[in-house]
Amino acid sequence: QIAKRFIMSSPVGELGQVISDVKALLGQDGIDEETLRKFVREYHHKNLSVATGSGDQKVLLSDESERGENVYVDYASSSVYVVDPVQLKIVSREDLAESEMNSKVEEFRLPLQEKISEYLKGSVSNGWSCVKGSEGDEGKLTFILLISGSKLNAKNFWNGRWTSRWKVAVDVSARSAGMEGEVESLVHYYEDGNVQMEAKARSSSNIVWDDKASFAHAVCKAVREQEEEYHRHLEDSQASAAESAFKSLRRKMPITQTKFQWDKVAAYSLARELTSK
Repeated sequence: QIAKRFIMSSPVGELGQVISDVKALLGQDGIDEETLRKFVREYHHKNLSVATGSGDQKVLLSDESERGENVYVDYASSSVYVVDPVQLKIVSREDLAESEMNSKVEEFRLPLQEKISEYLKGSVSNGWSCVKGSEGDEGKLTFILLISGSKLNAKNFWNGRWTSRWKVAVDVSARSAGMEGEVESLVHYYEDGNVQMEAKARSSSNIVWDDKASFAHAVCKAVREQEEEYHRHLEDSQASAAESAFKSLRRKMPITQTKFQWDKVAAYSLARELTSK
């Protein structure tokens, strides 16, 4: 359980280092490979990790996109990938069979995938998505939207991740839908310390549309608005924290209980130099 907690708490881009450290702490017999694979799978699905391959090959790792052990579907490119979960590398690829695609679902999913991809290019660093649809009773459709982005800056000792999960329940006959989801961000700063900030927020909205194209536009607009609202909330909370919580941590007066006289800095410096001589 301790090993699992370490691994599940790994910041984005640092899973490999954490696994190496856990193995070093526990020794060769401390954790078996099968257990480690389970922990790594759970970590990737929780954090919506993205595996990459040659060219522009990418696939988001999640419960919704999983096909089998280390096998995932990228619906944007209609591809099935085998993935090395530790290295987050794509090992092999094959086409997604047409028989696995529901034509009614695809009529709505394809324009939605296009709009979400456009949104990611302009708003989410290294963004990738999984847009999956299914048909239920009475012809009602359900879409799962998963968004993942990250920014790694190890040379300046910080990494960050942005994820969101949305469920859209569609009533085609009424041309309406209910959308609910959660946005989460995690930032790790580790220069002369080790600080992580994790924040999340849930939201929901109702959507109406006229046709399939306007459906995709309406859903993407709702995602954008709710993620931007969350972003603004984060900025406001950090600004208030700097003026309240962080400020209260600083000593209001030095230990001498005497304010430093900044206008006499030059005199202090001269006196120190004369004393040293």
